[in-house]
Amino acid sequence: ALAMAGSVVIGTHIGLQDTNDPLIAVLSGLCTAVFGGIGRDLLCQEPPRALHAERSMYATPAVVGAVSYTLLQLLIQKRTLHVPDWVLILVPFALTLMLRAAAWTYRLALPHWARKKPKAFSFLREDQFEIRIKSDKIGAPEVPTPKELMRKVSRGAKKLIDDGVGLPA
Repeated sequence: ALAMAGSVVIGTHIGLQDTNDPLIAVLSGLCTAVFGGIGRDLLCQEPPRALHAERSMYATPAVVGAVSYTLLQLLIQKRTLHVPDWVLILVPFALTLMLRAAAWTYRLALPHWARKKPKAFSFLREDQFEIRIKSDKIGAPEVPTPKELMRKVSRGAKKLIDDGVGLPA
């Protein structure tokens, strides 16, 4: 969360400095934070947090931080707000950090489409080869071992043979 908050401020500052366009600055801060997080997750060999809608908010705190930095910078440029530079940096940083920490701690997430659980080997009963995803723990899906998978396939094939399915008449 610290690295994300820092990269939001830096990316937004660079985007605003180079283009002076608020929309480009917000998108620059968002992309810097999100793609930095994806890179971190890939280097750590974990599933990227930013790509999973059912997990806690990731891009939303980055957008809020980038928008707050852009608004403060525009108010300072128009001479309607007189604050030191450290306030300009600290307020969006703290806002992003607090929102991300709250989202992580309390599992805050935006509404998303409900997804059906992925199925594998649907030629037998649907519930035999269901890939179960642990909803309480972030991590890799819980998949049966090859030995368990072969045992289930042989049981299913034996049941089909016992029922007489697929045998010539």
